[in-house]
Amino acid sequence: MRALVVFLLFAGMQLAAGVLAGLLPATEGDVFMGDTHITARNLGLSLLLCEGGLALCLWLWFYVLPNKSSLFLNKGKTHAVSATEATEVVKATEAPANSSMNTEEKPHATLVAMAVTGVTAFALGLSFLVEPLQLSDGGMDASFAAMVNTGYCLLLLCLVGPVAEELVFRAGVLESLRRAGLNGTWSAAVSALSFAVVHGNWAQGIPAFIVGFLLGLMYLRTRNLRLCLPAHIANNVLGVCIMKSSFAEKVNDLPVWGAVTLGVLLMACSVPVLRSVLRGNREHAS
Repeated sequence: MRALVVFLLFAGMQLAAGVLAGLLPATEGDVFMGDTHITARNLGLSLLLCEGGLALCLWLWFYVLPNKSSLFLNKGKTHAVSATEATEVVKATEAPANSSMNTEEKPHATLVAMAVTGVTAFALGLSFLVEPLQLSDGGMDASFAAMVNTGYCLLLLCLVGPVAEELVFRAGVLESLRRAGLNGTWSAAVSALSFAVVHGNWAQGIPAFIVGFLLGLMYLRTRNLRLCLPAHIANNVLGVCIMKSSFAEKVNDLPVWGAVTLGVLLMACSVPVLRSVLRGNREHAS
């Protein structure tokens, strides 16, 4: 139930951002979204406000309120108790039953770096493989290209967006399905599918599903966002850097065999790294 609520909140936020963007005046030189009167920069500002607000609410819901609730329930239990009862109270306070952090593993910095490297290399390779298919992106590439020159849009693309999406699809949808008894792998797949659907086009949706599934497995590895969130942020930062450089144009000029070769090589190099990151994930996924 919580998974559906969180997904609907995210979908509602997207709609609200679109409405807000339509109310804002257009600025000179901005790019319009298709045939609408919504500009890319206004949409970026609206999404920054809406996703930032949603991320804050979800953070309070998932991490702050359970701790406050646990402290409230245990308040006043300072009368004579047995050693066993005292230990249980301490454990309940430190790891509340309703928090997704109650089985968390704090990954070493090396593991985080490997996750970042593996996901970015894999996602870049995947983009090389998808590019020759010429899938429709609904004009999103042009919109992102217009956003990357604006400070608040960069904040959205590189930080606020990834944080909101990880809270929704990993800490929200995936964690809720896992707690409801669904197999970990299936939970990651469902969360990845919902992540792909909200992108609204095939060119972004297919990579979003595959990368989202990887991020879901990383979440299961630790049952927190300490692996998947840095990897998601790094992937978006890399995408922005590519947009701001001439690299994207050079990729478009590559022959099909060149793009496919680069894609396969990058993904092949990333697989051993990702396997090392996900090692030990079976006990969480089963």
